[in-house]
Amino acid sequence: MPAPSIVVIGHVEWVTFASGRHPLTGEIAHLADPYSLAGGGAVVTAVELARLGAQVTMLTVLGVGDAAERARAFLANEGISVHAVPATVEQTQALTIIDEGAERTIMVIGDNLHVAASDRLPWEALDACDAVYFTGTDPEVLVRARRAPCLVVTARRLAALRRSRVSPDVLIGSASDPAEQFDPEDLDPRPAAVVITEGRLGGRHRANGGAWRRWDATAPPGQVVDSYGAGDRFLAGVTMALSQGAELADAVLVGAACGAAAVACRGPYTL
Repeated sequence: MPAPSIVVIGHVEWVTFASGRHPLTGEIAHLADPYSLAGGGAVVTAVELARLGAQVTMLTVLGVGDAAERARAFLANEGISVHAVPATVEQTQALTIIDEGAERTIMVIGDNLHVAASDRLPWEALDACDAVYFTGTDPEVLVRARRAPCLVVTARRLAALRRSRVSPDVLIGSASDPAEQFDPEDLDPRPAAVVITEGRLGGRHRANGGAWRRWDATAPPGQVVDSYGAGDRFLAGVTMALSQGAELADAVLVGAACGAAAVACRGPYTL
């Protein structure tokens, strides 16, 4: 089977990860074991897709400064074809603290930089690809993305989805993240399928307004050490499987395996 071609639309962050406790107001906290990588939801999903064997094109915006150049080099090293609109502001950065319970707290520095439909980008890639994963903010970009045979959208972008009046093939949300919670009945038009993750409980999905079906969580391959990127790698697994013609019930199991692998490694990527 040839490698699927998948387009990822979203922003880039240059993230410093460190272990420790989130400081109280006015407190000075000392963090341990810092390291830096390109991150953010779109980046983690794109990297996982590339590592799963997809040919990945990323449509994004990169700012100025060393962080932007490092992020570009990181993505290129992962085999991702990056088409980035140049911005005149500093590249978005973030600090992520991983506590003793393996939970992450993320502090983003600067605005996330997103593509717009007016940007000069190779939009024709949307016509030739097997799937698109959208985590952008411009409804007109989402309308263009609907040209793809398979469109997966994160519920974090509900505002853009509502304004676009696009019906994605799959809308993926989280029962534990308020920013990704929604009532499918409130969406017009409704997505063809809905997936709701529930962390250690697995999750549920339904297609075409039918009955909800559940899946069980996949056991991590080792000790849980870091939750950053688990949801994004789940999204990548689902998108990859759907791009290859899998049924939704099978695709969520691929996603579950990817998410489980994420929590057993330090940082968002299995190094």
